[in-house]
Amino acid sequence: LSIIATLHSKGLWQEDLHLDNLLRYQGQLYLIDGAGIRAEQAGNPLSRQRVLENLGVFFAQLPKALEPFTEELLVHYLLSNGEHALPMQALQKQINKTRNWRLKDFLGKVARDCSLFSVYDGPFSLRAIRREEEAAMSPVLADADGLLDHGHLYKTGGAASVGRVEVAGRQLVIKRYNVKNFAHWLKRFWRPSRAWHSWREGNRLAFLGIATPKPLAMLELRFFWLRFKAYLITEYLPGPDIIEQFAPHVASGDVPQAELLALDHLFARLIDERISHGDLKGHNVFWHQDRWALIDLDAMCQHTSASSFSSAFARDRARFMRNWPPESALHQLLEQRLPRC
Repeated sequence: LSIIATLHSKGLWQEDLHLDNLLRYQGQLYLIDGAGIRAEQAGNPLSRQRVLENLGVFFAQLPKALEPFTEELLVHYLLSNGEHALPMQALQKQINKTRNWRLKDFLGKVARDCSLFSVYDGPFSLRAIRREEEAAMSPVLADADGLLDHGHLYKTGGAASVGRVEVAGRQLVIKRYNVKNFAHWLKRFWRPSRAWHSWREGNRLAFLGIATPKPLAMLELRFFWLRFKAYLITEYLPGPDIIEQFAPHVASGDVPQAELLALDHLFARLIDERISHGDLKGHNVFWHQDRWALIDLDAMCQHTSASSFSSAFARDRARFMRNWPPESALHQLLEQRLPRC
């Protein structure tokens, strides 16, 4: 923040102010990528609006958990450049605007061929793979049915088949979205597959820092653009789901504090981002690396209005609470603890 302030005090700003354009070497911080340096009026302090916009880009890239400390962090900027008063409300508006733009830009990338994703969209298939996983996932997609047949099945038949498979010593989860019958196909062929929706929403959660199995690849089979079977491949989470993890505490309500705080954090993030899961049963919430992770994102939605989110979140909360008997100590503890919207 001090080096950004020094830049601004000279009438300059780094247009592409990504964190990887700041390099620390032997105790000194360097700005790199000089092609992104812009001048408003060199030698004179940058205008207040340009300062707010540029700081909005910087703060928008920090983890959301640091947001309560934005005002405290801003002091370091003001110590090096106190030319303008920088109201927190105006800065937060810029931060939110940049965050929304970055998310929209990223979600556009999951649907097109770019440096992050390998995407093919044609009349007979839609295939998307994380670019760094292309070599590993292409053969998995090619033999998804065979791998499922020989894997550990969690669910088979009906609208979806789900199984854990091992490929080159790596545990993966394959979810195949089936076409049950002709009537079911008539409902599904004209709209994006649930595999595509889950791929997009999984990447959304990962971008926002909300725990979920890393989406690795998806494949949607088509016949002249008419959709039928589809596949989603994600990382495997070895941890227990929340029903198993909380089972010893149902009667007593004596849940470890770390697990409760992690649950508080999950619900707070969902509210903050206006995200509803759509099927928040206990088997879709996993304990992994000291966080609660969400799986089965077929019905997930990020809402644009507070009213639509409020009703969807209420349904999510009610479904989550039905995991435990109403008279149990655990249910009563969570009923008091979990936020309402």
